Amino acid sequence: MILGTAQVGMDYGLTNFKGKINNENLVNIIKFCSKNTILELDTAFGYGDAHHRLVNVLNKYCKKKTTITTKTNLNDFYNYNVLKKKILSLKYIFSNSDINLLCHDEKILLKKNNSLLHNLLKLKKDKITKKIGVSVYSTSLALNGLKNKNIDIIQISSNILDQRILNKKFAKYLDKIYCRSIFLQGILINENKFHNKFFTKSISLLNTIEKKYNLTKIELCFYYILKVAKIKKIIIGVESAKQLKQLHQSFIKIKKLKIDNRITKEIKNLSCTNIKIIDPRKW
Repeated sequence: MILGTAQVGMDYGLTNFKGKINNENLVNIIKFCSKNTILELDTAFGYGDAHHRLVNVLNKYCKKKTTITTKTNLNDFYNYNVLKKKILSLKYIFSNSDINLLCHDEKILLKKNNSLLHNLLKLKKDKITKKIGVSVYSTSLALNGLKNKNIDIIQISSNILDQRILNKKFAKYLDKIYCRSIFLQGILINENKFHNKFFTKSISLLNTIEKKYNLTKIELCFYYILKVAKIKKIIIGVESAKQLKQLHQSFIKIKKLKIDNRITKEIKNLSCTNIKIIDPRKW
């Protein structure tokens, strides 16, 4: 598991009623991560004051070496020296961490932006970052990035409804894929009022599977990502240490669970190609 930190720096997520994580919760989250060896954090320069808050808490409550995977926007890649200084400043404050950098815009993978991609690759060559990569939405651009031997990480959304990465073309690149949005911003596991006309049928089918196999929606989401998609790097955002503990318990349970072909088949039947459902930008 990788700790997602959008909620650390801003009010993020359709089902997040609490806003930014408060200081007490953040401390308890980091303590839990340290104790349970969740030592990679996903963040971004665009996540408000997330970097600043994480540094303060990590320095006090996590003595283990961590990995910080952060993201910055496309404009930062036009000037290599400015970009380099920005990342070196981050390395300085996260002194006990390896730094990975992703471009927060898939357009860097377009041919017209080869010079910008070159600057991203140069950061790794110059040992400014440990790994480099791109955060994407498009599966075609994701494949372009995965095929590039110099790119270490492609971050993409995938969940029970959005099963595009099950395409055989992705199979040999699983170690490079980091998955986000496995709960579709909380909609797949939230019992409240977000099941509008686009989600009603899918959620109803998920409820049926939940009852049939005595697995919670959280566990079914983990089953898809771990057993069906076979992804190892999973980004999980939380609102509290209590929620993180619950998710971690489900994660461990499903990791130990044997593959059940009946569950796999029913989960695959939930696959949806309607972009208005699977892409939050279209909601």
